[in-house]
Amino acid sequence: MKQVWVTALAKDEARIAQVAATLKRYGIAAQGHVWLDEPDKAVARVVLDAMQAADAWIVLVDEAALAKPSVRYGLSLLYASLQASRGAAPPVLFLTASGDTVPPPLFAGALTFADRNAAWPAKLVAALARAPKQAPLAALGGYRLTLWGDENIGQWFEIGSLEGPLAGFAFGVPRSDEVSIDFQAVGARGALPAKTTLEYAQEGLRMQIGGTDYVSWAVRNAIGPDDSYFVRVRGCPATLLLMPYPEGDDVEATIVRLG
Repeated sequence: MKQVWVTALAKDEARIAQVAATLKRYGIAAQGHVWLDEPDKAVARVVLDAMQAADAWIVLVDEAALAKPSVRYGLSLLYASLQASRGAAPPVLFLTASGDTVPPPLFAGALTFADRNAAWPAKLVAALARAPKQAPLAALGGYRLTLWGDENIGQWFEIGSLEGPLAGFAFGVPRSDEVSIDFQAVGARGALPAKTTLEYAQEGLRMQIGGTDYVSWAVRNAIGPDDSYFVRVRGCPATLLLMPYPEGDDVEATIVRLG
């Protein structure tokens, strides 16, 4: 039996039950949770672990909630973390109660249907049949991205390359009073390092890309396939800057849009 994870952006028990009943009629088992709009807990490990076995992900849209930058940010990071942990993200369906829904940019390949559209279950079944494994997220530019964090340790990003080792790395966030970087590290993939040694660490690098001013931190450590770069961020940046260590003027940067 196919398994679908359902994320409800609002606690509407009747709607959640109706969707679960519809899925059951199509031979699909459903599990899920109600979204918690707290960025430090957006990628709760218990949720991410539970989603590992999901064949698809349904987001039950509440338009007011989805309009919040913090919710769009959190959904994007959960999707990126799921991609990084599984190696491929599952098909995603945004199910909206009314009106048009514009998912965050990272969900470019997601399906979008209204609850009242009777075709959505059949479309989901078709997606499950033809796409058992999705390609890596093109919007991440060949990187893997995972969020770690809670109210105790703060919000940490883990980043690594899918396309070979890195001879250093730079990470940036838009220059803002609400967003900042305050720590970086390099260590083994899959868990925050207990200690780190940084080579030629730099802080507060200023860059302008696409009309946006970024503040970046960087290291020149070699980062292999089993290693990651870790960085702690305060706030909810709308975009992230990912790039190899800037040796010259022709380094290619990846801008990841989270909202």
